[in-house]
Amino acid sequence: MKIVEGIVNLDTIQKSFIDYVLSYDFSWYYQEALYGTMQFSHCLMRRNDLNLPIPGKIESKDYKVAESIFESFCNSNNIEFNNILRSAINCTFHSAEKNIGVHRDHEFDHGVFLMYLNNSSGDTIIYHGDEEHRITFEQYKAVVFSGEEHSHEFCPIDDRRVVMAFTFN
Repeated sequence: MKIVEGIVNLDTIQKSFIDYVLSYDFSWYYQEALYGTMQFSHCLMRRNDLNLPIPGKIESKDYKVAESIFESFCNSNNIEFNNILRSAINCTFHSAEKNIGVHRDHEFDHGVFLMYLNNSSGDTIIYHGDEEHRITFEQYKAVVFSGEEHSHEFCPIDDRRVVMAFTFN
């Protein structure tokens, strides 16, 4: 299992985009009972309807700046990719559950990029056989891993956990 993590170096436009995402002006959409709990999400690129490893459909005017953050991190860390399969920004809150349900984003081989956009908590846990690898939530930190099952802990009461996610091959 290869895991790459580090702080993303943002340019002025990218930093302004994240400030916008965290503001009252950004559009969020309710998703019910996803992996055992609800969340708010903003779809940047919807996954294709065929469940194949091909790009989905761009759904958001904000896709390009988000894509530039993903590409910048990949280029800085020598991570190669052919296609972006889907992308979203997710916002979760405190829950009585300890973790969101364990899941894989696709049924086929893929990579996962997660970037933590705010100051909060709620580690990401990546499962590889009997091993667990924890990624500590830290603003502007990103992690890339090879699509293993994963979950995350919830943030404290009166907080939110905002994460940008891309899947790719």
